[in-house]
Amino acid sequence: MCTRLVVLGLSVLCLCQLSPLASALPEEVGHVDAPAIVSIGEVFELCLHAPPSSTVVLLLSATPGSTPTKIGTLGMGLPLLAMITFPMPASGQFCMPPDRNIPCYPELINVTLYLQLAVLGDEPGLSNTAAIKVVDTASCGGPGSFATFTQGAWGPTCHGK
Repeated sequence: MCTRLVVLGLSVLCLCQLSPLASALPEEVGHVDAPAIVSIGEVFELCLHAPPSSTVVLLLSATPGSTPTKIGTLGMGLPLLAMITFPMPASGQFCMPPDRNIPCYPELINVTLYLQLAVLGDEPGLSNTAAIKVVDTASCGGPGSFATFTQGAWGPTCHGK
């Protein structure tokens, strides 16, 4: 009895190894090329790659996760912060202009954003998921640049209170 179970187990193991893993997992259709860390106030580069002239949806989330969909598993959690639909240029690549920077909002420090492309059309699929962490490297004026003042600091009528 024990021998039959071992043979059966080995047969199943061999069949699993012979079946191609690629057929079980959706193939990556597109790519998000983004830095892992960006700093507020600094310029960053972001390029999106997908089949030429396809319709794509850029998905943005603030939570990591694994969300199954009809076209594959999203590498981010719900709810989404944004969904931006646009046609991919004939070159198959769209890069944000290099003069874009992360705004100097202290609320963004230590936030991680997750980006992924959903490709629609004849060959639907998902790209990789890029995680971008926002940090502060004093590009917005150095320590103390985010300061507040009391009303009294602006005029003698409040007597500094």
